[in-house]
Amino acid sequence: MHNTARRAVEAGQSTEQMGQSIAEQRVVVTAFSMVMGLETALLSGASGVPIVQACIATAMRSVEELGGVLRQFILDDKGVVIIWTFGLPGSTYEDNAARGLDSCLRVNEALKAQGLAPRTGVTVGSAFCGLVGARYRCEYSVMGPSVNLAARLMTSCESKAVELLCNDALYDEVTRRDH
Repeated sequence: MHNTARRAVEAGQSTEQMGQSIAEQRVVVTAFSMVMGLETALLSGASGVPIVQACIATAMRSVEELGGVLRQFILDDKGVVIIWTFGLPGSTYEDNAARGLDSCLRVNEALKAQGLAPRTGVTVGSAFCGLVGARYRCEYSVMGPSVNLAARLMTSCESKAVELLCNDALYDEVTRRDH
């Protein structure tokens, strides 16, 4: 659970109160990384768990060292996908774009060192940040066009024969800060 939602729960807020108090539009950096190479571990049952755990621990460490938040580690129609953000309450910095890009480079290098093949898309843009879902089963989420674009960039890496793609806004922000 994201710390913003955790604090609201611990304060005794109802789901409706939490939904109203923590829902907001924010400029966030969102990264999606598809991890190739875990297929055998996932099909191996319990014997594959240490390999999958090493992957998630590596990604979390690389993201959290820079102050980002792991959003999801999921297995879906694209395979294993790791999603993380910068810019949420408690993880907002003047250099979110640079931190987000640096985290992608770190995650990719660390996962490649484990024999995995990451493909990562990263964007910066405005997104809805708050609770989504049913009253008794909701989660803190980040949604919007820039989030969708990060997923699309991730899936475009293979056809472009690259490991990392970013949107123009992130590129512009990072290069502007460097000059």
